[in-house]
Order: sequence, then structure tokens, then C-alpha cells
Amino acid sequence: MRLCGFALVGEIKKGSTFTSIAPAPVGSARSLTIRQETLEEAYSAMLRRISIDEAIVTWISTPLRESHTDQKRFRDEAIAKLQAGPSAAPETPEV
Repeated sequence: MRLCGFALVGEIKKGSTFTSIAPAPVGSARSLTIRQETLEEAYSAMLRRISIDEAIVTWISTPLRESHTDQKRFRDEAIAKLQAGPSAAPETPEV
């Protein structure tokens, strides 16, 4: 589907039908109206064509997993300190 290249704006028309409106091109009499279902089909078809190389997936997922491991370790250490009670908490100076 080839559209005019303008941004689409969602609108509810006739009660519950959600449509997207493209502004009328200069010199045109009316805007382009597209039903939500038509847009969903077009977007779904585009998304199905996306292919991500395995090397890129690994490049992205490895640091995310490492970061998650670091966060989990930090959280587990913080919980252990809290569960150890007040004796494990650092002393605060008296004022």
C-alpha cells in the first residue's frame, strides 16, 4: 500500500469505527481515509518481512542478560543486608 507520505491521524467516525486520516495534499479536494483494519493488515505484513540476523540478536541479548544478572545480584545483596537486621546496617553518627 502506497500512501501520500503524510502523517496519519486517528479519528473515530460513525460511532466506533476507528480510521486514520492523512491530510489532503495541496490542491486536493479531500483527505485520504483508511480503515483501521486495513492499516493493521499492512503493518502486519511489513513486520512479518523483518528478519534479524542471529549475530545481531546475540550482540543485543548478551549485554542485556549480563545487565540482568548484575541487577539481580545487587538486589539479592540488598535484600540479604536488610534481612540481617540492624546489626548489619552502617552506623549513623549522632548529632
